[in-house]
Amino acid sequence: MINLYLVQVNMKKARKELKRRTIKKHNKDEVKVWVKAENPDMACSLAIGRICKDIVEASKMSKARSNVFVDKLKHLISVTKITPASN
Repeated sequence: MINLYLVQVNMKKARKELKRRTIKKHNKDEVKVWVKAENPDMACSLAIGRICKDIVEASKMSKARSNVFVDKLKHLISVTKITPASN
């Protein structure tokens, strides 16, 4: 069954890299993302993927550069809290 989750992501370690590349999208200490997922693990994965996708689209990098940057970014950000939406 698919549920709605609020995922809080810690972006503190990634802010330096985002600032260096002059990326303003999600350039905060903490980002909250709503996702629909089957379980909390899937919600974490979808939230991190959505944040990375938003950042790449905002930066207008080439495909090769964006792949390298996303790999680096995924190691810098972490999920701090997952809250299921109440029914």
